[in-house]
Amino acid sequence: MSSRNYSDLLNLCYSYLRYKVSDGNIEIEDSCKRALKELEEISSFKYRYVELNYLIDELNKEPYLKFLNGSKQYYLVATTLGVMVDKRIHLLSKTDMPYMIIFNACAAAYLEYLADNYEIENLGDDISYRFCPGYGGSSVSDLVKLKKYINPEKIGIQVFDSGMMLPEKSMIGIVSRNKNINKTCDGCVLNEKCIYKKEGKKCYS
Repeated sequence: MSSRNYSDLLNLCYSYLRYKVSDGNIEIEDSCKRALKELEEISSFKYRYVELNYLIDELNKEPYLKFLNGSKQYYLVATTLGVMVDKRIHLLSKTDMPYMIIFNACAAAYLEYLADNYEIENLGDDISYRFCPGYGGSSVSDLVKLKKYINPEKIGIQVFDSGMMLPEKSMIGIVSRNKNINKTCDGCVLNEKCIYKKEGKKCYS
């Protein structure tokens, strides 16, 4: 695990599950810790990026222009946890559905966490957060157009015409070289149902 605060990762897991520590469900907390331990053992984290200093046609539209905020220096990135995580989720869906739900949420959080740390350690401290097709009103179909620049198959990611990726616990996105682009809740898939937002809080530091 990285040098970042481990509690950040647990909070992200809880966010995906719409669970609050104040709810006091020890079983959920223990299951999250169990899932993270298992993910450390079976996942195969990979990350690939290319740096661009011009605006490609595929990003010359909203909401990408809003995200880049005039910056023409950015990275296209691809990252995955590998096929074993998908296989584990598939098996759990047949044998232990309650734990599968927790494991699936923790896997999504774990990929976000590892990708964030990789970017901090390898792309520098002058970068934005990661914006992926599907966020903030963008379309997942844009993944099909972006894959020719990043070649995600080199780290084992397949992108289908629908925008679906295999392994499923994979991401393709954009990281701007503009640290003034701050992370927001706008593009989050949980935005409308976020338990933190309802309390005026955030799941990230």
